[in-house]
Amino acid sequence: MQIVAAAAADQSLPLTLLVAFGGSLIGGLFTLVGGWFTARSNQKKDKIEREARWEREDDQRRYADRRQLLIDVAEAVEARKSWLYMVDYGLKHDDTAPLVAPKFQLGARIKLFGSQALNYAWQEFLDRIHYVEMEIDLGNIHEELALGRAELDDQTACPNAQVHGDVVLALTGILMIDPGRVSHFELLMLEVENLRQAANDARYAEMRDKWLEKARLKNSFWEILKDDNPVEPRK
Repeated sequence: MQIVAAAAADQSLPLTLLVAFGGSLIGGLFTLVGGWFTARSNQKKDKIEREARWEREDDQRRYADRRQLLIDVAEAVEARKSWLYMVDYGLKHDDTAPLVAPKFQLGARIKLFGSQALNYAWQEFLDRIHYVEMEIDLGNIHEELALGRAELDDQTACPNAQVHGDVVLALTGILMIDPGRVSHFELLMLEVENLRQAANDARYAEMRDKWLEKARLKNSFWEILKDDNPVEPRK
């Protein structure tokens, strides 16, 4: 009996080892598979978080770019307004004064980062500047002996351009505070209504009133923009 028991024990040893090895192998396999799924899940989570972080950083950069653009636009408008003032009140009075408006490389940035309203207002302002330059180039100037200076024949040219410049300034100020809206129609109209020229120039007031009248026409750019896109941001 002892011999049979010893033989049985000798035969069960390899089986026990095999079972133990198989169990360890299966356990290790499950651990490996579980680790793979965990790593894959972590990779997906890291990818989602990384992409979300990149998107936030892109949004922050775009926001910073737009704010800087608004600052640059405002500075460009102020420089051109100073030039318009010189043309309107001192043309040829200062022989060193430039007869061409200062240039700024802003057109592409405004198209890329600016709202539809800013693009339109900026182009309207540039058109008035170009008209003043054209009047100077064509020599449409007369001497005002009583004032001791030369003036443009079209005495509304500079005030009209200044009003359009002030519209751009008003719009940039609104966009700096609340960049989410496209047109800011009512607020912009209120800002333009409150525009005042330091010299209380009647020509400026007349051009401002004409701008408001045109802007409030049923099919004007500002009215259409207000009706089509009351609050949607331009991405």
